Formats: sequence, structure tokens, C-alpha cells
Amino acid sequence: MVDYGYLIFQEILSNMKTFEYIVITLASYSESELNSIDSISETFITHARYNTDRSKCIMKVASNSQGDYPDIIKSLTMYNLNELQSVLLADEWITVQVDNSHTDDDWIEPSGD
Repeated sequence: MVDYGYLIFQEILSNMKTFEYIVITLASYSESELNSIDSISETFITHARYNTDRSKCIMKVASNSQGDYPDIIKSLTMYNLNELQSVLLADEWITVQVDNSHTDDDWIEPSGD
């Protein structure tokens, strides 16, 4: 007797995409190259996580069903989620939390001099 559930599960596994993360230095790419990367990414470049000076961003990319990634990103270092969390600990990715506890009296008005 054939276990069709097992066969279907194997078919699904063989067609699954894998996801990795890449860090892009924006100045290293032309506008058309960034558009190409954006088109193959799971996250849009406009919604990506940027570093503090906005010179780099993190994109989530998917492989095809054979586990291959598009040529334009093959030369980049790929990070899994655990590795990416380590990358984000660097000072360039740390953002300061905004404290909304100030009042209007905390602001200094420029003098008219």
C-alpha cells in the first residue's frame, strides 16, 4: 500500500524555498541593480532594516526550489536568522529608543538675535 500523505509531504519538501538574509551596501549598486535585488527579495528595499547611517540594509531573499539564489546576490554573504541576530549587535545597527516623556517646555526656542 502506498502512503500518499508521505509522497505529498516529500513533494512539498523538495519544492520548498530556503530563506537567507543579505546585507547590501547601497552605494555599491546602481539604481537598476537595486531594483533587481528588490524584485527577488521577500522584503522590499523601502521596508528593509537600515543601519544607523542608512548606508546598508538587510534584505530577506529566497532560493528557488533547487536551493539556488539569483546571480546578482551569489557573491554576497548569506546569513541565517541566528547569524543575522549576531550581525545586528554591532553598533552600526543599534538604534536608540525614543523617549516620549518630554514636554513642550523641554524644547529650546531659537533666539531672534
